[in-house]
Amino acid sequence: MSKLITVFVLFFLLISLIASSGCWDRRAIEEMAFINAVGIDKDDDEVLITKHIARPLAIAGQEPLLEERPFWVPSARGKTISDAASEMFEKSPRLPFWAHNEFILIGEEFAREGTEEMLAFFLREPETRRRTTVVAVEGTARNLLQAEFELERMPAQGGAGIIRGASRSLGTTAVTEINDFVISLETPGIEPVAGRVEIMPRPPEGEIEGEMKREEIYQSARAAGSAVFKKDLLVGWLDERQTRGLLWVQDKIDNAEMTIPFPTDPEHRMHIRVFKAQSNIEIDKQNGNLERIIVYIDVMASIKEVTRFWDPIENYDIWNKAEIEMENKINEEIEDSLQSLQKDYSSDAFGFGAHIYRRHRNLWDEIGEDWDHIFADLNVKLKTTVQIEESGLLMRPTQIQ
Repeated sequence: MSKLITVFVLFFLLISLIASSGCWDRRAIEEMAFINAVGIDKDDDEVLITKHIARPLAIAGQEPLLEERPFWVPSARGKTISDAASEMFEKSPRLPFWAHNEFILIGEEFAREGTEEMLAFFLREPETRRRTTVVAVEGTARNLLQAEFELERMPAQGGAGIIRGASRSLGTTAVTEINDFVISLETPGIEPVAGRVEIMPRPPEGEIEGEMKREEIYQSARAAGSAVFKKDLLVGWLDERQTRGLLWVQDKIDNAEMTIPFPTDPEHRMHIRVFKAQSNIEIDKQNGNLERIIVYIDVMASIKEVTRFWDPIENYDIWNKAEIEMENKINEEIEDSLQSLQKDYSSDAFGFGAHIYRRHRNLWDEIGEDWDHIFADLNVKLKTTVQIEESGLLMRPTQIQ
């Protein structure tokens, strides 16, 4: 009996110990300032860091706070990013919490002087995630964090929406996470790219008749191509068309929409939706020397819109002509991107060198040290194939008599 009592007492003490234990470094949610985005700028010889912090009560929409913005955008300066981040303690009654951060916005001036310090800070900080998206800003990140969006109360969510939309639907911006950026820096033969966002002023429009209340947005933002880096230094920009040319080669096009002239009537247009694309890179060597790079692009697409009557059953050759038009347009986008990266920036963002490094190590050992000069004059052969397989829900459009 005494043994049973002893076992019972020990079991009770064990349960009590587990129930009373806690996390030694726990923080109550009321003590946290949830960071959704952070901007980093250069300000003379100091670093200016701007945090986009959620205001939970305003987001919840409680009656007394309906007129308040659901976010707070404080800034602080310091000799280093850590100095500036620490100075924020003097302005915020809550401790910063980094795990919800979605974006690292890098101002143009800061990025042109190098992002090594920024990467070191965010990779060392235990709360940050390596899946945070890196975005370069044409201008200052601080101003961009003041942007707002009609359909989202939180600008960080609005920013995520426009980048996802431009990437998934159009293929016109690069989506680069901090882990991708670091891998590109540490891999021979490839340079990093990041999404590019620009500020879009929104002047007030005229009064809307019958509207009781008008909330004006004075500036918003748009995804506008990509930023090109040379090592950790920003060296320039690619526009939307050039960015898609880059992404074709990198095998990062999931969906895209493109407009081409109608094959037999250039005054009219066909709108094509790409729903599958694959790329493959091969090395052409002659006598053990690099002769050229061959890029194979295979695309599957469907017709989304035609601005004139066309009966595909009677004029089936239009399908083949449209496929050729698409192939030519994709090649033009890639060639435009290649021209800019070779001649303007000397930056192998395509990763041709990385492909040689991974697949042809002996060749890379011979040419790797001189790759920048080789890439500038590299011969690239494009072999693009487009198959238009669908025409939406309509095979034969309405013919108006």
